[in-house]
Amino acid sequence: LKGIDERNYDANTGFRFTRTKEDSQLWFDVVADIVDNTHNGWLIEGYYSKVMPYRNWDFYLGTGINFYSSEVTNYYYGIEAHEATENRIQYKPSVGYKLLIETVAQYPLSESWLFNVGVSVSHHSPSIAKSPITRGQHLVQGMIILRYVF
Repeated sequence: LKGIDERNYDANTGFRFTRTKEDSQLWFDVVADIVDNTHNGWLIEGYYSKVMPYRNWDFYLGTGINFYSSEVTNYYYGIEAHEATENRIQYKPSVGYKLLIETVAQYPLSESWLFNVGVSVSHHSPSIAKSPITRGQHLVQGMIILRYVF
């Protein structure tokens, strides 16, 4: 990524609608970059999660979708003319999206300590996947977390 401008963190502000039932949760976020004008874009996120207890384990299954404005995808995945090289073309993506499926298992080690392990699979829109700084349309991530609850 030599020659790529550093991307700053954005300070998105918006609204979240959350609906919680006994064993599931649904939320929608609508946010925009109106605080620091990093990219002047917006994103919309929807996510559904369901918990399935089994003995002392909690298994969470989740799925979600994110929509990104062209300003967001261009800021994070675009290549400006001064960043282009002979192996990295100039690129200006349009609106984008991400689909997500994940599962997490949680086990209490004590009253205060929790062990989490999980995996997520993401599918990105062609406007993100075709960027010269990404490695394709799919991303698989694993996690192992030790959490302390206050």
